[in-house]
Parts: sequence; C-alpha cells; structure tokens
Amino acid sequence: MESGRNIIKKRGRFALSPVQTVIAGFVLVIFAGAFLLSVPLSTTDNSWTPFIDALFISTSAVCVTGYSTLPVGFYFTGFGQAVLLLLVQIGGLGFMTVTTLVLMLMRKKILFRDRLAIGAALNESGNKGILRLTRKIVLMTLITEFAGMLALIAPFCGRNGAVGVWQAAFTSVSAFCNAGFDIFARSANDFSGLNAYIDDVTVSLTIAFLIIAGGLGFAVISDVFKNKFRFKRFSFHTKLVLTVTGILLVAGWAFIFGVEYSNPATLGGHSAGVKLLSSFFQSVSCRTAGFSTVNQSDLRSASKFLCDILMFIGASPGSTGGGIKTTTFAVLVMTLVSGLKGRGGVAIGKHSVNQKTVYKSISVTAASLILVSALATLLLLTEKNYVPASLLSFENVLHDSFSAFSTVGLTTNIIPYLSPIGKLFVAVVMFCGRVGLIPVAAAFSGTGGDLIRYPEAVIPVG
Repeated sequence: MESGRNIIKKRGRFALSPVQTVIAGFVLVIFAGAFLLSVPLSTTDNSWTPFIDALFISTSAVCVTGYSTLPVGFYFTGFGQAVLLLLVQIGGLGFMTVTTLVLMLMRKKILFRDRLAIGAALNESGNKGILRLTRKIVLMTLITEFAGMLALIAPFCGRNGAVGVWQAAFTSVSAFCNAGFDIFARSANDFSGLNAYIDDVTVSLTIAFLIIAGGLGFAVISDVFKNKFRFKRFSFHTKLVLTVTGILLVAGWAFIFGVEYSNPATLGGHSAGVKLLSSFFQSVSCRTAGFSTVNQSDLRSASKFLCDILMFIGASPGSTGGGIKTTTFAVLVMTLVSGLKGRGGVAIGKHSVNQKTVYKSISVTAASLILVSALATLLLLTEKNYVPASLLSFENVLHDSFSAFSTVGLTTNIIPYLSPIGKLFVAVVMFCGRVGLIPVAAAFSGTGGDLIRYPEAVIPVG
C-alpha cells in the first residue's frame, strides 16, 4: 500500500498536506467569521464593525480563546452572537471534524487524504477508526453542552429573565470549548464577565465541570466511560492526564485561596465558602478557559505568576484547550528529574519515554516561551500610547501574553485598549497557540527527514 504522502503527491503538484489543510481551513473560517461579524446585521447599532476588531474576535473565537476588544453581550445582536457561537463550536471541535460531519450528513465519500487531515486535526496517528471517532466526539460534545445548558438555565433565567435560556446555551458551549466568551455585558465598557456570579454554586461548578471535561480531551473522556470510571483499567495516557490535571487543579486552588484570602480587591470581602468556590473556579479557568469571577488585574502578583504557569501548561492533547499540554509538562518534569539524577533515560511510572518525545517536549516548550516573550516585548513597545500606563506593566503584559498563547482569554484589561498592530500580534499568537507550533512549522517548512549522523561532540553543560 502506498503511503499517504505519496498519494497526496500524485493527486496534484500543489496539493496541500494534511497539516496544511487543517491550517488553511482554520484561516478560511476565521476570515469568513470576521466578515459576518463586521456587517451591520451583527451589531446592535446597525453599524459596520472595524475589520481589525472583527478579525481579532473571529480569531479569538475559532482559536477558543475568549479575548474580545468589544463587549460581546452589549455590542453584538442575536445574529452576531450566533455567528460567534458557531465559530467557537467549530474551533472547539476542529475544522476537519466539522467538515467530516457535514460530509457524512451529505453521504459524501471521505477520501484517504481527508482521513489523514482529520487525524492530524485530532492529534491521532493513522486513519483507522477516524470516522467512528469523529461521530463519538460530536455526540459527546452535544450531549455535554446540552446538559450544561440545562443546569445553567435556572440561575441565568432567575437573574435575567427569558434571555437566560440563550445565555445558558451560549455559556455552555463556550465553557466546554474552553473559549471563555460570555454575553453578560450591559454597557460599552462592561467586561466584568461572571463577577456577578461569584457566590453562585450552580453556575461556578457547572462551568468548571464543562471546562475540565473539554480540557481533558475526547480520548480521555471516552476511555473513562469505556472502563466505567475504574482507574486501574485506564490507558497510560488517561492515567497520566488525570493525575497531572488533578495535581495542578488542587495545587492552584490551594495557592490562590491562600494568597487571595485577605485581598480586599478579590476575595477578602467574601465568606470562607465563597473564597473556596472562587479560588477553585480561578484554578480551573486559568488552565484553559478564560472565565473569571474576579478582576484579573486585581490579583496579587504571586497569583498572577501562578496563573501564568497554569495557563502555559494548559489542557491535554486532543482537547479544546491550549498550552503546551499536561503530558508535555509531565515529560519535562521527569526529564528534569532524570537529568539531575544522572540517568540515561526518562521514565514515567513503569513506562520509558522515547527520546523523540523528550526532544519534542523540550522543543515545544522552548519555542512557546520564545513566542510568549516576543509577544510581551512587542506589546510593551507598541502599546505605550494606547493602553493606560496603570495597566501596561510588565507583569500584566506577560500575563496576557501567556493567556493569548495558551488560548485562555483571561486579561488584566489590556486587550480592549490594544492598537491595530497590537491586535494583529495577539491574533497571530492565538492562532499559533491553537493550531500548535509544530504543525505550523511543519506546514511552512515541510517535515524534512532524519538528521544526518555527524561525529558526536562533547559539550559541557550545567
């Protein structure tokens, strides 16, 4: 049987590779969404939205980030909000997953090349069972989002009336896709998000559950249900993801609770129960989602730094979240341990980690840090005349840069003030964070071949 690469070459000189197909699909959806968001039909004042803002928000939606330069609930009509929600859903499921679903509904044949592209989008090797996996992903997504909507209807309708049904549906999809968009704004300067629901147990826990479920990845959720929640029967990947996720959530919860406990600008004025609830929500959200019940600019420096770390680690492979991923973080930690102990290899539990995985983890992390640093530097240089001086600190800019790369969407209120060039910089980083640095590099440089074997050099390190 001929390889997928050879088949692609024979189909046409300029045929796109699977990775290039996925990236091209994301770009196409982003520009289509930008156009729809910019038309007067999408705005409450029936005016054209500046294209740079529409492009920024469309990129943020498709890359499931949640950043917006405009208050979504106040600025966009029901049509505009529906367009935004569709973009979020496409971004969460992935362009190729949605395309495959449409083709299956139309009873069109899925070609081998298309199966390879779907596999690339889902971070799956090979093409066996791809269509069955796609069906499971779509069904799982719709069921989870519908359950989340049902749970949110009562608190939202109780506070906002009949419009709460739409708010519940929008928030549920946004939460499961780890997007972080909300439609609660009531004025042109209202970016308060879920602050009004800081003490609402149902809202906080429901959204937290949706965020965690979306951030675990479809393969992990499927494995959990397949093995009836019996940890011993889970695959090694599932065990690793659940373990790392649990440790990060609990550690973040405890740290934020302790640091913000007496902060009058965030949790200081609330009861112990609300402090526990809000610090847990913050720990969950800053991993991948971008919802908030407190103003991020009011967090203490230690909390912001911890959130930077949690955002950078992000969600798990094959999920709707960003970041370098929990498994990459686990490999990095064990590589560090092995290096300090002078071991010749890396192991996690009773499993050895191959060298390619180690190199890939280090490369992804290093490249991601360089990208975040570059964005922070550029924003500090270009936004002096746009962002208020009280907000444009290195601490805040770095926080929002990590958030953009990890497609989290938590902001220290810098984003609404960005200049056109600043919006473009952030949009590019959001796109790279969602698609992945390795796929982006492969799309533009090719996959290459194995490294030529040169004589080994002894280089002192450490």
